[in-house]
Amino acid sequence: MYRRKILLLFLLIVLFSANFYNSRSIPESSRIYIFRIYVNKDGSANVTITFIAKGSGDSWLYLPKFEKVYFNYVDGNVEWIERDNKSLIFYSKEIFHYTPGQDNRVVMNISYRFPYASLMVKKDAWFMSPHLEMDENSECIVNVKLNEYTKINQQINLIGNALKDIIPFDSNSSGLYYHAGHPGRIIILYKLKEKVPEIELDDKIDPNTTIKIYTPKFYLNFSRRIIDFYRKMYPKMSEIFGVDLPWIKVEYFLPEDFPKVFGYVPGYDINEALPTTVHVNLALSRYVIGYLEYTATHELVHVMLGKVGVAAMSQTRWFHEGMAEYIAYEITYDMGYRNVSMIRDDHIRIVNYITNNGRELNKLGFIQNWNLLRSDEIGIAYSASFYIINSIASKYGGLDFCRKFAYEAREWSSSHGRIDNMKTLLKVLNKAVGTDLSEQFKSYGFNVEAGGRSIFLLGYFIIILVSIVLAIIALTLIKIRKMRRKETPQGMKICKYCGSIIPKESIICPVCLKKLEES
Repeated sequence: MYRRKILLLFLLIVLFSANFYNSRSIPESSRIYIFRIYVNKDGSANVTITFIAKGSGDSWLYLPKFEKVYFNYVDGNVEWIERDNKSLIFYSKEIFHYTPGQDNRVVMNISYRFPYASLMVKKDAWFMSPHLEMDENSECIVNVKLNEYTKINQQINLIGNALKDIIPFDSNSSGLYYHAGHPGRIIILYKLKEKVPEIELDDKIDPNTTIKIYTPKFYLNFSRRIIDFYRKMYPKMSEIFGVDLPWIKVEYFLPEDFPKVFGYVPGYDINEALPTTVHVNLALSRYVIGYLEYTATHELVHVMLGKVGVAAMSQTRWFHEGMAEYIAYEITYDMGYRNVSMIRDDHIRIVNYITNNGRELNKLGFIQNWNLLRSDEIGIAYSASFYIINSIASKYGGLDFCRKFAYEAREWSSSHGRIDNMKTLLKVLNKAVGTDLSEQFKSYGFNVEAGGRSIFLLGYFIIILVSIVLAIIALTLIKIRKMRRKETPQGMKICKYCGSIIPKESIICPVCLKKLEES
């Protein structure tokens, strides 16, 4: 009976069509939040939240701080009691008391525009819902109607910090329907029916350097934000490293599930000291101001380090990441992006946790051979790398230490070749600070004698040795087979497929069961 009443209720609400919700799927709950998210062609979405409850009570949910929110009270009364603005950056916790109208029910619609709901590059799209969080005694149902697509690759419910695959309980002309765990999000990766047109932006950021961005047409403002930032930041970077780039190219990519990597540059280009493409995660369009700028600076540091001779190899990758994090923080914070202090604070908090508040700094040495790290250690490795560079730079002049290192790196690489192992890196660091840092790195758990070339030579030697052994085995087997051919007993023959000695009159080999030609 209750389910039928709910269905009739939906029919009374003009914002919902008759097929909006299947009554068989409505949970037996005294409170339900239904999020209806309709994605537009440009990736923005119109969001309508319907709150349905029996009787009276208190509830709360999170709503966006920076979008205009509209309320429509269909049945019953709602009194907004309190607002908490502090817990989340983009959302505020809204607490309310409700009393029923006719039939002992309360119905309220809340609506707002949601920019960047779906991010799109070429024919790939990534949808992430608004933040879903309400009181724990309420059911949460999410209806998503995507813009035109051909295929859904993955559907995820982010609950807290856990990513879980989710299957819609219903799918029809009004979209996909999910029972959503909360607090969390719904994430959908899908293929678009048509390729999103791209526009090429080409501009000068200083007299010697051009920036080029290939951007989907929906992200022109986001792309111009990158160009404007690079125009202000690049001279600072060029001055620190003492080198110029002829051009910088920027391309966008989408997250694989929840954003973990905000940007990257190809390792080959860094190791060959080439100008390269900075790849930026479009999900940064949905992040707090400063994170895009931080990422854009971080990735350019990698390019500049490659330019002065520091390769991004297993033993020097930690240095690349530590310098990129440190310089990105110092430059962006100084330019007024105060929110990046959250990134720095997270790094310090993580290192304090893994080192027992600095009492076990020798645990940081796990980052020395980056290629041996497990996937779950990568995030911690970034924090450890930042901590070490921040500790050295804070003692030896901050960004001035980075300038001195860049100079010494250029000098070293011009006469000795690339800096690609810990032993060489330490020599250059010692020159930059004017003292021997060996003991400091030993206290971090590093092997300061580790040289990359000896490791690579050992690897090559092992490969050559294994190849020789395999060749000897192969030659021996061939020789044995030839000898067996010469010594075939009378009345026997050799199977041409497996080499076994079998009776001459055999039509099928009893060993490999292959059919043989008749003798």
